[in-house]
Amino acid sequence: MNMSGSGNLIYGIVMMTIILGSIGSFAVYQLFVCNSCGLFSEVYGYHGEEVSINIGYAHFISQLENKDKQIKIFVNYTANDPSIVAQGVNAVMKVYAENGTAIKTSSYPNGFTLDNTGTLELKTGIKDNIINNITAVIQFTDLKKIQPISEAIAVKLTLGQIIK
Repeated sequence: MNMSGSGNLIYGIVMMTIILGSIGSFAVYQLFVCNSCGLFSEVYGYHGEEVSINIGYAHFISQLENKDKQIKIFVNYTANDPSIVAQGVNAVMKVYAENGTAIKTSSYPNGFTLDNTGTLELKTGIKDNIINNITAVIQFTDLKKIQPISEAIAVKLTLGQIIK
């Protein structure tokens, strides 16, 4: 079958979904490909680098009034991608025991609105009297807590330790 000639032009639009994986994060892209014009248009995709974060303050202390142990971390952030500013996002803190066992995960129930720069407080309590060393891993995500928009950062804390 001869497909050449001006009367037999074939126009096609194809939608592709590409999932790129790496340890601890992934990105999903949807591309519209116009075969007749060679046009590629990115619809969306998070890379885990839209926001830079660092620890501003952290503590792991015993609370005298209820004997719970409190983990509190202030995270400084800067939006690297202006398109994400003023959007709803979330922050997730996962707490691990010294042996790597996950103890607790906490986040904002309804997320928060991202500014250009800011400081965010994450805190949780644990009741386990045996745990004296933890690692807290913090990462900013999309509002649904599925796709990372920052690198994950970890802070190791010993009971009574305060990092300023």
